[in-house]
Amino acid sequence: MVHSGFRGALSTVYSRSLMIVGLVLLPMLLAIGALGWLYSDAERRVIEARRLDVATNAAFLIDRLIAERIAALKTVAASIESLSFESAEALRMATAVGAHFNEAVILHDSSGKHILSTRAPDGSPDSAPADVTPVAVDRPQVSNVVTGAITKAPLALVTVPLPGKPATHALSMSVSPDLLSSTLKQAGLPAEWIAAIIDRNGIFVARSHSPQFHIGKPGRPELIEAARSGARTGSFSNVTHEGVPVESSFQRSDLSGWTAVVAVPEHLMNAASGRSRLIVLAALVAAVSLALLLAAIAGRSTISAVQALQRNALALGKGEPLRWEPHSISEFNDVGRTLIEAESMIRERDQAVAELHRTSNLLHSIINLTPDLVYVKDADSKTILTNPATLRLYGKTLDDVKGRGAIEWHPNSDEVERIVENDRIVMERGESMQFEEPFTGVHGRRVFLSTKTPLRDPSGKVIGIVGVSTDVTDLEKRAQHLEFVMRELSHRSKNLLTVIQSIARQTAKQTEDFGEFQRAFDSRLHSLAALHDLLIQHDWEGASVAEVVQSQIAPFASRNRVDAEGVDVLLKPDVAQVFAMAFHELATNATKYGALSQESGCVIIRWRVTDGGKFQIEWREQGGPAVTPPQREGFGSTVLKRIASHVPQASIEYSFGESGVVWKLEAPYSLINAIA
Repeated sequence: MVHSGFRGALSTVYSRSLMIVGLVLLPMLLAIGALGWLYSDAERRVIEARRLDVATNAAFLIDRLIAERIAALKTVAASIESLSFESAEALRMATAVGAHFNEAVILHDSSGKHILSTRAPDGSPDSAPADVTPVAVDRPQVSNVVTGAITKAPLALVTVPLPGKPATHALSMSVSPDLLSSTLKQAGLPAEWIAAIIDRNGIFVARSHSPQFHIGKPGRPELIEAARSGARTGSFSNVTHEGVPVESSFQRSDLSGWTAVVAVPEHLMNAASGRSRLIVLAALVAAVSLALLLAAIAGRSTISAVQALQRNALALGKGEPLRWEPHSISEFNDVGRTLIEAESMIRERDQAVAELHRTSNLLHSIINLTPDLVYVKDADSKTILTNPATLRLYGKTLDDVKGRGAIEWHPNSDEVERIVENDRIVMERGESMQFEEPFTGVHGRRVFLSTKTPLRDPSGKVIGIVGVSTDVTDLEKRAQHLEFVMRELSHRSKNLLTVIQSIARQTAKQTEDFGEFQRAFDSRLHSLAALHDLLIQHDWEGASVAEVVQSQIAPFASRNRVDAEGVDVLLKPDVAQVFAMAFHELATNATKYGALSQESGCVIIRWRVTDGGKFQIEWREQGGPAVTPPQREGFGSTVLKRIASHVPQASIEYSFGESGVVWKLEAPYSLINAIA
């Protein structure tokens, strides 16, 4: 038992240690988890910010590239205006600018017709169709992607107006997509990231990956939406032409109106978050493992103290003396000493609590189980407390009567006024008094003997009453019944004496010596006494046939030799007495001369009530010696033949057959039945 308790204490130490560690670690673990999650999200946001930075850098580089071309074109345009279209100096400057940028420079009018082109050595106009769309410009412009007339390749144009003729002439320079694609890599683009430049219609101007397959072709719907939305910057999710899910950011160029888009594959985004979360998870597992290990070590160190405390706790529970040996853990020493010091206090308290509990239970049982009415009322005779017996009398629940006076719910105002008046008298006099109070409840009118005592507060002021009412309704009935019983007893005693005298006379006539008389007379008195015992058990209301038969046969034969069976019939007392005498004589004769005188013999007794309202009973002996009618008629034969005169309208059959005596009686059922 101690070992099992020790194992329970050990388990409790561990569980408590783990619980404490868990409670201590929980905020920290939650904080670490939250920080890890935030760090993971922060890494994702860092990638998102870097993605937008790269897009911004790409847009800036494109703007710078475009700005350089616009500045150079403006310089050439100013020179051409100050010289002439055909001057060698103008051609030289245009050619130098085109060579610097490795691009063609074209002077054209608003219809797109070439006036001067650096593609020709002498600057003569191209014979091929113009690369530019007819347009009149009043400020520098950057075109969307167009197809070169000579190269048949996608390109874009930077156009500036001629200062003197802004509405009719402009100077344009092509921008190579290859140059733009290489410029994207200068924006700090990681190897696995994808960057692109799309024009205002969502057509690829440049792309970091596989530009040869994409430049001049429309981007994915999300890119086209970004190009046409008018938003300066933003982010979206999409799938590249290669089928790679990506997270994208874009930045619109203020100078060209083109959009720089930078996409990061989702697996790279998730990988960064996953690494962070894995690191945090590993840290959490390590922290929890270390904490559990420390908790286990700490739990083991307390086992001896727990064992000692357990032994003392069990001893305290059993009422045995406590024994505490100093321990290395001072806190447990304090607890041990406290247990010893508290031992006597606990025992005193337990004794007081036990006594209070016993007294309370006793009082509660008395109040709840007593049939008397117990109640407490305030100064206005309103119920404060009452017991179940009172509620049963009222036919009410505690909620129905609590805080209310009987005058509020009882229909008989006269009875209630009398009760309230008695309450008032007790409170005015300040002493206990008794009253006889009638009360009509759910069980009819009852009379109670009420003892009422003043209820006082701590200062001695009377604030109500405490009452106990005993139902005395049945006392008078019992007195009347007792008087009736005494009269009936006197009558029955006289009748009994008459019967005894008759038995004595008849027995004396049939016996020759005193000893035989004494035995016969004593047997018949015992038979009569057995019947009277039955009648007393039933308050002299009667006795059943089965009981009468059993009481008279039992002294003569065991149950296995008597087969008695019949319907349940309650005989009147006088009839039962006659039947008892008859069965006593039958049993006596059967024992002496008939079936019960031999081991093989038996008696069968049957009784029933016929459909015609007749009660029939039969005694039949079997298995005994052959019987013959007696030479002289004894007391038993006299009783068995003349019993009909003592049972109203009865008829008797009494015969001696080869199998034994047969005795039958028939009488009206209504005249012998005690409850008919």
